Amino acid sequence: MQKPAQPRVGLLGGTFDPVHHGHLNLAREVLQEFGLDRIIFIPVSQSPHKQNSVPTSGVHRVRMLELAIRNESRFEISRMEIERGGISYTIDTVERIQATLPGAELYLILGMDAFRTLGTWKEGRRLFSLCHLILGARPGNPSAQSETTIKTWLRDMEIHYKEQERAGRVVWFGSATDEKRIACFQQNLVDISSTQIRENFQSGGRPKNQLPPDVERYIIQHHLYQARPQPLSG
Repeated sequence: MQKPAQPRVGLLGGTFDPVHHGHLNLAREVLQEFGLDRIIFIPVSQSPHKQNSVPTSGVHRVRMLELAIRNESRFEISRMEIERGGISYTIDTVERIQATLPGAELYLILGMDAFRTLGTWKEGRRLFSLCHLILGARPGNPSAQSETTIKTWLRDMEIHYKEQERAGRVVWFGSATDEKRIACFQQNLVDISSTQIRENFQSGGRPKNQLPPDVERYIIQHHLYQARPQPLSG
């Protein structure tokens, strides 16, 4: 009998405060471009790089994610970082997912801005030994600039690599010592910022075409991103 193919699972972490079309379009693009079977959204409890900023309650952020992806059959949510509480470290989360999905081929999805800080992450170098990396370059970011960033990180981490292939808008870099790879691709996305969305609500306005309608209604219903948000129930 033919051995069943390993499931290809994308991991998309973030604060998602709130989740918006930029997050969702990125996930859809990656799903199609890289032939993944599913993508897991992983809302953080507290980012180690944003400790001076307290995110909205995890209950609200998870509920907004649920509303945003409820019609997406290959999207799901992991609450492990929210339930664990405290500082969320990606290496711990990937190890837990690896243990719960033995045999799965994991792809960690990052923006180029996040990748540039990977050298400061907890065990950032070892992270690359556990999963492939998919790096989405923001619109307008030249491909050559992104590729230089990747090559510099690989050299700084003393990881021997080879440029494996160019396929359309994707460039693959492979580790010379194991099977892990880094993919850099140019996103076809409109740049949307959660920070700007929050500021828009705080000033009494509403963002235009940046949020799923159910998420926007939820924010309004619960008075999120205002001076006195509605207390949680339950």
